[in-house]
Amino acid sequence: MTGLPGFRKEDPWQNTAGHSIEFKRQVAQEFLAGETLHGLAKRHDASEDGH
Repeated sequence: MTGLPGFRKEDPWQNTAGHSIEFKRQVAQEFLAGETLHGLAKRHDASEDGH
C-alpha cells in the first residue's frame, strides 16, 4: 500500500467482522446518543483500541 508515512488506510469496522449489522447499528446509535467509547467498550465487553 502506498500513502503517507505513518498513516494506514483502515476500515473502522474491520475488528467487528463477526458482528451483525444490527449490533453495529445499535453501538453506533449509543455512541451518537452520547455514550463514551469507554462505556461502550465496557458494556459490550470490547477493547477501545480494537485489540
